[in-house]
Amino acid sequence: QAYERVSAQAFGDGHRRALLIGTGTYDHPGLPTLLSPDVDCTRLNEVLSDPEIGQFEVQQLVDADRAVLERAIGELFLTAEHRDVCLLYFSCHGVVNRNDKLYFAVRNTDPDRPAYSAISASLVHEVMDECLARSIVAVVDCCYSGLFIPGAKGSVSAGFEEALAGRGRVIITAGTRVQRAWEGDHSDASAPALSRFTQTIVDGLRSGDADLNGDGLITVQELFKYASERLYEDGIAQTPRMGGEIHFTPALRRDGA
Repeated sequence: QAYERVSAQAFGDGHRRALLIGTGTYDHPGLPTLLSPDVDCTRLNEVLSDPEIGQFEVQQLVDADRAVLERAIGELFLTAEHRDVCLLYFSCHGVVNRNDKLYFAVRNTDPDRPAYSAISASLVHEVMDECLARSIVAVVDCCYSGLFIPGAKGSVSAGFEEALAGRGRVIITAGTRVQRAWEGDHSDASAPALSRFTQTIVDGLRSGDADLNGDGLITVQELFKYASERLYEDGIAQTPRMGGEIHFTPALRRDGA
């Protein structure tokens, strides 16, 4: 596959802001503790905020209350201006209701009643719809994350592109609508590992190996392909998905910045 060569304008001249949300501690016995979300957010923060890599202004929220998280999501997207790039990241349990609607679990989520105890994926989409930023990137590392992509419930229809047209929105998920997202090796509990999917993203950005065409930029498309191939080579039973309409090719790393 050929990769479009893009100029440094892929970074743009607006603000680059990222919100990283991780939840690993849960009150409900039906939601086991996750060790990866905290370290996922920390390591991703390091590469995104690095002035030599991502140049993002990063807000990191781990094990925060639902109200705090929903307000932060609103602030990220509703205060953005046209030239900005906004990135939203989730690492948590994904909960699906009887109608195949996805929710992002928080500390006090009841998996049997997610509608009023978890963050609705529909709510996140509604807030993104109001965002003025020229580029929006959403990265979702949770079970059943493929449901976050419009049209993922069935086959991708013509309405999929229409839903995203003109928004410059790109969604990358850790797997399909039915797949689990795997944590890393936690044999040493004192040094928890990143989740398998987020590990590939962090590695690809930090090392620069995700720059597949060697132009000094790592675009969202390149990072997706790099992560997908790494998971396949490592024998991890996850198939990342990407959807969106890209008018401006968002870059997540620029060498020599």
